[in-house]
Amino acid sequence: LVNDDPKRARQLLEHAVDIRKRQVETASSTQEIAEGQRSWAATLTNLAGIVLLQDGVQPAVSLYEQALELSELTQNPHNQAQILLQLSNTYELQSDDGREKAAELRSKLGQVMKRVFGRATPDTCMVCLEAMNVSAVTKMPTGKMDNEDKRITVMECFHFIHTGCLTAWMKKQGSNSANCPQCKKRINLV
Repeated sequence: LVNDDPKRARQLLEHAVDIRKRQVETASSTQEIAEGQRSWAATLTNLAGIVLLQDGVQPAVSLYEQALELSELTQNPHNQAQILLQLSNTYELQSDDGREKAAELRSKLGQVMKRVFGRATPDTCMVCLEAMNVSAVTKMPTGKMDNEDKRITVMECFHFIHTGCLTAWMKKQGSNSANCPQCKKRINLV
């Protein structure tokens, strides 16, 4: 629906957000509140993805941050990890002002990953094998070559890669989707 009728998809998600919010407000037990907050956070995250494509970074960031706050309330680390992934990538790919926040969010994501998945963040890019500090603030690329882009992207499978290396990898695969260079999970270009 998002590709065929993005306006309708957005309307449906906005309506779903309202329903989830009312569900939380009218819940009678702690369990119902927590379940409602988890659903509300997931729906906000989906809406943020569409808003990012249609309206840009700032409105999407606001929705992602609301979703993160809700997922922290429910102490749902899997949702937190997904939202931190989306939020850090959103900040990373905007202008230099978002890089510091992206580094902070990647660091937080690394803590969640270690606690939940037992997996530490990498210290090298899996494609170019150059050093990569996921907690450091990155800089915009100065050159025109993909391999000069050392910004960091966190993929859906929670593997970290230089943005330029991901771009080059995707081009080499020759389609709008490819497999993660590390775990081979299918990744899609948004």
